[in-house]
Amino acid sequence: MRLASTTLLALLLVCAAGPASAQDAQNQPAATPVPLNEVPVAPAPGGPKPAPTSKLKVDEPETAAPEEGAKIGVGARFRYIFLPKPVIELFLGHATGLSSVSVGGEVIRRKGNLDLVFGLEYANISPANGLYLEKGKDPSLMTDYPDYVTFDNFAMISIDGTFIWHTELTSFMQLRYGAGIGIGFLLGDIKKQKTACTTGTTPSQLDDPNTCPIQTTAPVRIADKPPVVPIVNLIAGLRFKVVDQLSLNIELGFRDVFFTGASLGYFF
Repeated sequence: MRLASTTLLALLLVCAAGPASAQDAQNQPAATPVPLNEVPVAPAPGGPKPAPTSKLKVDEPETAAPEEGAKIGVGARFRYIFLPKPVIELFLGHATGLSSVSVGGEVIRRKGNLDLVFGLEYANISPANGLYLEKGKDPSLMTDYPDYVTFDNFAMISIDGTFIWHTELTSFMQLRYGAGIGIGFLLGDIKKQKTACTTGTTPSQLDDPNTCPIQTTAPVRIADKPPVVPIVNLIAGLRFKVVDQLSLNIELGFRDVFFTGASLGYFF
């Protein structure tokens, strides 16, 4: 009896386990077949090794050279200034010419091929003393007699700002050219005295100041002059590099009067 019970229990367990195992087998995912051409094949002994994978070279963008910063320098200028007599006589019937000198100092800001120059200058702007006649006047007429003009310490102190560009000609020489503006302060006096000329005197004869003597009774008059005048500066010339920090400039131009001269510039 016990044997029959045991046998019956075993059969029930087998029956219960059989369907569950079959269901679990059905729930298992089916294995995906591997194509024959994708099956990894081990290299044959002694055969060639697979080529290593090469790395692509990526070109990096070139870094631009840093822009050179601004430099600060100081300078000195020495000039011969002149205003020919025919130029002055474009506005007067007769005059005398100007020939003098000027000196000055500079502060320079340089960046690339451009200089910004600030200048302070003293100039003796006295023409020669002599006979001055107004435009369209006849010196032989009493009403048109010329004045004898004396320039008493007539000078100008001026400041200016000028842009000057440079163009390379050689490794040590550059062409320089530029323009600027400024203001001038007039010093000294212009003194005038009336003269007396003889009949038939012409403007061309006034080059000799003795042609029309000063009237002994004529008072000395002080001519009116503006306290300040505008400065128009035009310049051209050459720059020579002495050493890296020092340059010599040979220049000519117009700064209310014509000039030619030299300047030095030293950069820190």
